[in-house]
Amino acid sequence: MEQSSFGRVPQSVEARMMQLSQQKSFTIKFLKKMNNTVTSNIHRTYPHIDTCFKREMDRSSPYYNCIRPDEPLVNPVLQWAREIGIRFEATEKVDGTNMSIYLIPEFRTVYPADSFEQPYEEISGYSMEVHGKTEKAQINGKLLENIYRKWPLEKLVEVFSKDGVAPTETIILYGEGYGAGIQKGGNYIKDDVDFRLFDVQIGKFWLEREALEDIASKLSMDLVPVIGYMTIDEAIEYVKKGFKSTIAENKDYDAEGLVLKMPFGLLMRNGGRIMTKIKTCDFRALESAEARKALLEKKIAEKEYNGTLK
Repeated sequence: MEQSSFGRVPQSVEARMMQLSQQKSFTIKFLKKMNNTVTSNIHRTYPHIDTCFKREMDRSSPYYNCIRPDEPLVNPVLQWAREIGIRFEATEKVDGTNMSIYLIPEFRTVYPADSFEQPYEEISGYSMEVHGKTEKAQINGKLLENIYRKWPLEKLVEVFSKDGVAPTETIILYGEGYGAGIQKGGNYIKDDVDFRLFDVQIGKFWLEREALEDIASKLSMDLVPVIGYMTIDEAIEYVKKGFKSTIAENKDYDAEGLVLKMPFGLLMRNGGRIMTKIKTCDFRALESAEARKALLEKKIAEKEYNGTLK
């Protein structure tokens, strides 16, 4: 047997996978109904990314539902990281729909002719699935078509194989489906839709940026751009000031914000990922609330002043 980064695979399986690759006899499971709803038993929802700010929940406040940037951050771990100045990987947040591409090994039990050997599992093939954010999520038909055309099953197996040894764990490519007809995606791509990678999970492990760049390059797949490596305060100021999207065809389109990931894939005590997002629209909403409050105060002051003249 040979050892790969994906696990231990019998030599016979490696030979079989090479044969399958040459014959292009893989089977793709198009797990969708006529309405593009995915049906699967292995769906894994991408970890929810919360904003780093607390929000004003007092309905009587003029700032109701606005972020409170002057307060400590909502997550104590993020507040700690803020205070000691940890630099996060900051990528542009894309306004689209969360999606995932699955590469799933299918196993069969092999019983050797020699009764002294124990039966073992070997890979009999692979399947590919495309999921929306949830199991019931609807997927844009053109987007689904583009994904299967650009990244067929054979290509995924080829890229994730190492030294001819195929992967033995489920691999999930998480990304954003975006473009015309998806959210405000027409600013990104005027006449088409696409998938942009932002994370890869192999088994229980999340890959770091260098590995993501390597995979994206081999697959000719776009990757969310790194805007910089910033402290939380630097990222807050960057988004508050506003910046243009680095990937949009419309060069005047304001970026949706930043997603921050803790370096080296550091996790919470419960195994959760340490990530957060800072959205441009949250600052614009806060500015609007402040302007409304200032206008109201001005009108009240003018009314009181006019009352003193009578």
